[in-house]
Amino acid sequence: MTEENEKIKTLMNLGLTYQQAKTYLAVAELGEATIKTIAKTSNVARQNTYQTMLSLQERGLVEKILGTPVKFRALPLKNAVEMLFRSRSREYRELQSETKKLLSKPEETHVLVEETHEFVLIPEREAHRRRVDQIHGNAKKTIHTVMTYMGEPGLNDLPPSLQEAIARGVEVKVISNQPQGKKSNSTQKSVWTKKGSYEVRYSDIQLPVMFFVVDGKEVLIATDPKPNPLSSGALWTNNLCLITIIEDYFSRTWRKGKPPE
Repeated sequence: MTEENEKIKTLMNLGLTYQQAKTYLAVAELGEATIKTIAKTSNVARQNTYQTMLSLQERGLVEKILGTPVKFRALPLKNAVEMLFRSRSREYRELQSETKKLLSKPEETHVLVEETHEFVLIPEREAHRRRVDQIHGNAKKTIHTVMTYMGEPGLNDLPPSLQEAIARGVEVKVISNQPQGKKSNSTQKSVWTKKGSYEVRYSDIQLPVMFFVVDGKEVLIATDPKPNPLSSGALWTNNLCLITIIEDYFSRTWRKGKPPE
């Protein structure tokens, strides 16, 4: 990135538009100049330069010098940056104050309505991770999972939200592809038996789906199954008809699955 581009980026972070930043830097470089010269130096269309100069004047970043022809000069860069930073800081403090006021208000109570079945598309990565953690947190009895083989983790390598579910007494069953050329490590299976449980079985066939069902009440289905589940988008639903079909598929695949050696 060139020095000029870095300056433009900084000025934009401080609240200027791209066009304002380019125009201001052109005036600062020229010292004093006409609209025509400023437009040529900044490479901003002349018809746009005049409006941009007016907006910079309003922010106190340039001054208009009356004469024939009319010229403009810029506030020194150091002073301009300090002014923009103070303005940005003031906006941030005001936003903080407004946010505190909003959060301090008591939440409105809503009349409970009959639960409806929903279908929600979840984006990949962070949104997917948040929804997984939320569903793990909802679990009370069972989590049934079908996933692509990623290597067999130790129980301490499982997502914290899943570890917490197991610690609460949730029974977790996982069906995965049979690992190729690797021996399964089953020595840690009994660690959680004082409360919940974590059990793995392997399928001989390449599993075409990836999902997990919680308590037979909600399911998260990968829309594009990948070795890393979070890199796929997902469909969440609490539709009981669909969940019944998925649970039946899980039960049949589980019975055919092989436990770790």
